Amino acid sequence: MRGEEKFSGKATHYDSARPSYAESLLDVLYADFGFSAQSVIADIGSGTGIFTEQLLKRGSTVYGVEPNADMRETGEKRLKGYSNFISVSGDAVNTGLADNSIDIVTAAQALHWFPLEEFRKECKRILKRNGKVVIVYNERSGGAVNEKINAAIARRCDLGGASTGPAFIEANQKKIDELYHGEFDEIRKSNSLLMDREKFISYWLSRSYAPREGDKAYEPFIDDLNAIFDEYAKDDIITVEQQSVAYIGSLR
Repeated sequence: MRGEEKFSGKATHYDSARPSYAESLLDVLYADFGFSAQSVIADIGSGTGIFTEQLLKRGSTVYGVEPNADMRETGEKRLKGYSNFISVSGDAVNTGLADNSIDIVTAAQALHWFPLEEFRKECKRILKRNGKVVIVYNERSGGAVNEKINAAIARRCDLGGASTGPAFIEANQKKIDELYHGEFDEIRKSNSLLMDREKFISYWLSRSYAPREGDKAYEPFIDDLNAIFDEYAKDDIITVEQQSVAYIGSLR
């Protein structure tokens, strides 16, 4: 199964439960790294438009480039009220955008799915002179809740290409180093999640590697999530520690 196909049927969970990125992170991007209301941005792997919408709210023109029809159509519904949004059926190596037309390329929670050299080449083609590439992730921190979640995922889920846990973060850091040839800026801001039971379960079902209803592992995975919620929730809310991180650089 190709990376984008792993999200088929997950758009509703993704759109309702995946978090946005720390607004303090965007504050820095817009104050110090060239983002503005005049920016033309290509958000590659835009999914249901979570990060895209944060850019649109600040006035930037955004091309949301997404290969999965289910995710893209959900994003189009979410963002239909923004005149500065353009939906594009494309992917990281074939965006369909014009040469030298983009000020900034962004990719939120998506770089690990991209073939790196082909993505790098496509970015250089569509970016204007001195354009930037900005890679954004919500990364889970340590702590007992995340340790229990990691154990449940390891038991129940198919982790091919998955973005989860310390091993993934280490591997993806190497990919980021390679993308920028080691020359980039990094921003980190706290973005912890407070979720009720329904959102907590939906959040984990939105993951590419999570079992789907009808899969053998589906009910045991739900049982694990309920048990974790029961153990760690306070006043029917569970806190999952995470950070929003952005990597910013030019491609040479």
